[in-house]
Amino acid sequence: MARIMSLTILALAVMMPLAAYVNKEELEGKPACVDMLDGVVIGADDVTVTDQPFVKASRVVVESKKENVWGQQITGKITAPMEKGDTMLLVFYMRTISADNPKGIGTVTVKYEQAGPPWGNAFTAEQKAGKEWTRIALPFTAKMPFPKGGAQMCFQLGGQKQTVEIGGVMFVNFGNKVTPAALEKQADDVPVDISQFANMDFKDDVAGDGRGGWSDQGAENDLSGFDVTKKDYNGIQFNIIDPAKNNGKAVVTFKSKNISPAVTADALNITMKDGTRGTYLYLLHTICWAGKYNDPVGTIAIRLRNGKTVTQTVTTGKDVSDWWKPANLDNGIVVYKKPNKSETVGVYLSKFRIDNRAQDIASMTMTTAGNAIWIVAGATVSSKDIDFTVPHFIAMNGKEWKTVDMSDIRVKSGSALDFSSLGENVPAGAYGRIVLNDKGQFVCEKRPDKRMVFMSASIDGGVVPRLGAEPTTKKDIADWAKLVRLQGYTMARPHFLDHYIMEGAKADCDFNPERLDNYFYMVHCLKQNGVYLYFDAMTSWGGYVKGSGWGAADIDLKTRMYFDETARKNWMDGVKKLMTTVNPYTKTALVDDPQVAVLLFHNEQEINNLSTKAAHLWRAWLKERYKTVDALKTAWTDKDGKCWLDTGMTIDNAPLKAYEKSPRGADAGRWRASLDSMMYDWFLAEIRKIGYTGLVTQYDCFKNLGYSAVRNAVPVISMHGYHSHPHGFDSKGSQVQQKSSIDDLGGWWRSMAGTRYGNRPFMITEYGHVFWNHYRYEEGFLIGGYSALQDYDCLMAHAGVVYVEVGRPISPFRCGADPISRASQVIATLLFARRDVTPSSHYVEVMLDDAYVFGSPQSNPWGGMNSEQSLLSLVSGFGISYKNTPIPDMLKSRAPDLVFAPSGASVVENTSYASRTLDSDDKSFSCKDTVAKMKSMNLVPQANRTDPEKGLFESDNGELFMDKSKKEIRVAASRFEGGAMLANAAASFKQFAVETSSVDAAVAIASLDNKDVASSKRLLLIYSTDALNSGMEFNSEERVTLEKNGKPPVLMATGTLKVSLKNMNAASLKVYALGLDGSRKEPVTASVNGGVLKLVIDTSALKNGPTPFFEIAAE
Repeated sequence: MARIMSLTILALAVMMPLAAYVNKEELEGKPACVDMLDGVVIGADDVTVTDQPFVKASRVVVESKKENVWGQQITGKITAPMEKGDTMLLVFYMRTISADNPKGIGTVTVKYEQAGPPWGNAFTAEQKAGKEWTRIALPFTAKMPFPKGGAQMCFQLGGQKQTVEIGGVMFVNFGNKVTPAALEKQADDVPVDISQFANMDFKDDVAGDGRGGWSDQGAENDLSGFDVTKKDYNGIQFNIIDPAKNNGKAVVTFKSKNISPAVTADALNITMKDGTRGTYLYLLHTICWAGKYNDPVGTIAIRLRNGKTVTQTVTTGKDVSDWWKPANLDNGIVVYKKPNKSETVGVYLSKFRIDNRAQDIASMTMTTAGNAIWIVAGATVSSKDIDFTVPHFIAMNGKEWKTVDMSDIRVKSGSALDFSSLGENVPAGAYGRIVLNDKGQFVCEKRPDKRMVFMSASIDGGVVPRLGAEPTTKKDIADWAKLVRLQGYTMARPHFLDHYIMEGAKADCDFNPERLDNYFYMVHCLKQNGVYLYFDAMTSWGGYVKGSGWGAADIDLKTRMYFDETARKNWMDGVKKLMTTVNPYTKTALVDDPQVAVLLFHNEQEINNLSTKAAHLWRAWLKERYKTVDALKTAWTDKDGKCWLDTGMTIDNAPLKAYEKSPRGADAGRWRASLDSMMYDWFLAEIRKIGYTGLVTQYDCFKNLGYSAVRNAVPVISMHGYHSHPHGFDSKGSQVQQKSSIDDLGGWWRSMAGTRYGNRPFMITEYGHVFWNHYRYEEGFLIGGYSALQDYDCLMAHAGVVYVEVGRPISPFRCGADPISRASQVIATLLFARRDVTPSSHYVEVMLDDAYVFGSPQSNPWGGMNSEQSLLSLVSGFGISYKNTPIPDMLKSRAPDLVFAPSGASVVENTSYASRTLDSDDKSFSCKDTVAKMKSMNLVPQANRTDPEKGLFESDNGELFMDKSKKEIRVAASRFEGGAMLANAAASFKQFAVETSSVDAAVAIASLDNKDVASSKRLLLIYSTDALNSGMEFNSEERVTLEKNGKPPVLMATGTLKVSLKNMNAASLKVYALGLDGSRKEPVTASVNGGVLKLVIDTSALKNGPTPFFEIAAE
């Protein structure tokens, strides 16, 4: 029998339910005290408590943080003996009135110890609570015996400034009759039975059929393999349903606009079994197709037996978030995570308060909001208050993070960061328009023998020379244009130009005159610096409509352009006015100016709302194609006899369902392809009417094979791709995944490579390894090195790579404010624009055709390039062609060294902001066997180290090597040596060796005088680690979910680097740490022995702060 001990701590009479621990008991206490270390004992404040199983508590005010946590504590002697090994249970309640931390969380260290010297410790635990009363139950095993009155319980509160209340204390000794683990399992969890409502399995065989499992996205994207035997999730017991014992049903998948209409569960009405009582409802759940932060997922209405109803809203980004790339939230911790065939996915545990004290529950109704696909795997009522708090990460200036000097970021002429020599000292367009040669490469019409390759600067928001400073002056613009050239850029893209010139407009197409003048002056300054234009005819959803801009998504011209003459007229009127107005500075209209190299009709027009706003076009297309409903039924019946036109439906209400591997999905792809081709033809005709004769491009985002079919008619292919694209940008709750791009062998880059036609220019016009991803130091090697290997024609990081001044913290897509992005741009400029990596001399090709894209059971128009096939882009020149379809007259076919038929397909992830192709387990194509075949044809050297099964890939020229397991990319070229590597890795190259870096980093050496590394007299050493804003805060050490974006100054992760360099000029080489402007800031000590320079750099010790750039020069 349990022995109840009176604990002389609290002045109250306690009526304390222990649920499954013990029966209800009444305890009497004595006045509490605060035991100060200076020997002064004062009484604690007693406070009256309501709606709890006790009526009084003690309030303790800690006015300042103490030197030790026991600097202020509540103590009380235990009045009964205890034997070593006894199972003990401490129960108490705690709440925080105020605490000196951002979330107001109070902290107490609970200690059971000897009541006198030497203060032997029997048990210690730290506990936390917020502003609500939190019930804490701590079972433990006594480490030593104590006689009656020989032990004391301490509540130590001196760890921070705080005001905390403690009440409802009970101490129970169970002797050796039960273990602490058994007590944990006896907790008062009451799992809710949802088996009768379960409508889906964990696994799904066929996407889009409304049957099977999970989110109905097919075997490539389900939760097959979920362990139904596991019941305990963070201390809460759930009854997980075994589908084998419940007619193949395990979870409740709610109705959603993103799932088949066959899934109809919009509300669950659950009657609770007798005895269901608790303070909290815990859900084991997740969502697919998550919306924006704060979007409602659903509601939970809990009806108590006292007649009261408690309603809780389940919110995106707070309680639950997308199951892809899961990360902890304020009220949603990831308790299950695994990779499926498409992505790392997970399930969340969330807690919803029912009442301040345990209540009897009669029933519960869960109702979906109908947007995200809400999936519930379990529900449990409990009185446990599980602590969801995890330690926050806050970037602070110190040994590991130090301030970067960004007071001057204007690259100095003649400095080690001056790459202006990559351009020409003539105005852009001096040799006529940019046209294509016989190989489909950029040349000038008056100088066709010299190829043009562009490193391009994307401008965020039209004309923004300063980040965070207005107004823009002519001097700022002129200085900025010079910096564009100095930093090595030969092309610029004013992104969201329409938004910029329409802000403050009084009517449609009535441009803001001051801003239009700024734009024209910028064009003039760029022209004088030899910088060409990539021209967005329209970027914004609102185009040239009054009120256009970031908040104009409802105008939605991207969608309306397909069917609305008013929308088309806005495009035509706005573009015509902008292009035919004579620039007062260049004296030429853009329509006639050869400075315009390529014109994009509409940025990322694939991201639209056709599926919800163009059903009339879809059904008109079906009527024209099939004429009768019987013909449609026949066409939509698959090989297994399933008709994908639901019973009772006709052509007039046939649903539009994309992303299905079905006859219906294939038709949706055919329709979209026909619509997009029509849209392209309209754009082309209208721009020619205006008088523009230059190169054009369109459809620059989605990687689906259906879009490859459409893009075959486009003379220049432009494409976008991102690694760790943020969800929510830089506001609270925004997420950036902390995953290396090498984990999936450069998947974000390969997804673009799978859209490249080998007979025409390929421009990557948006890319980024986005802030605050830790591994963004990899970017320059991957995008620069492999794009050079493929001999691409343009790279354009997104965005803001050039500023004259930075007055704001780093945020996603503001590359010029991030020293790591600036270093990646330097690496990419050297590898790609300077062509330090030699393009492959071979080219292999996947030949697509209509039968495969639109008719093959292996694929459909919504799938992407098989990821096994795209792996070849890491080894050799790689691209696609499209069989038996016409190409633009200016293009010629390219003869590949080896042609493959397409095989299988990968899932394409298209969102409202990005697109990428995911790795697939489809093994219908063997990369390993293909590389062996290429070796037999002498397309790849016999000694090539590529081994797909081990995640090793070496380029055919031997200059690039990727190792998945080590997260490494290495570049071994004559003018450039180095790579991306993890902390403490070593790497040896021909001339350069990395002995160690104390942190993950990009480490490289590059010649600056066009000589090889061995003989160069001027070199650039790059040591790029990580950077964050001061005070930048995340909700866990994982650094995924943002709490605060922080503020300037920028902090850079410090590290110690040990390298050596073999160079014939070693004896005369000096080393300097550089500023971000390229100027020398301080000398760095180096030693030389036998023609080898040895260097140890501790960036935390640099007087001017850490930097990614070091100059090594002969003097």
